[in-house]
Amino acid sequence: MNFKFTRHAKNRMRLYGITKDEVKHIILAPEFTTPSIEGRANAVKALRGMSVLVTYIVEAGTTVVITVIELR
Repeated sequence: MNFKFTRHAKNRMRLYGITKDEVKHIILAPEFTTPSIEGRANAVKALRGMSVLVTYIVEAGTTVVITVIELR
C-alpha cells in the first residue's frame, strides 16, 4: 500500500514526535476506526502513552494521511 502525507500531517507528526512508520502502523492496525467527513476515516491507537488519531482517505490505491492528532 502506498502512503502520501500532506504537509499539515507532516507538521503535526513533527510536533508530536511521531514517525511515518508509526502512522502507517496506526492505519493498518488501529484499536478502532470511525468515519469522518467527505469519505475520510479516523484510525485511533495508543502510542507511547498517548492516544493518536490519524485522519486519512484512500484515493486510487494511495492512502493520503490528512492529519495526525494527539488525543487528551
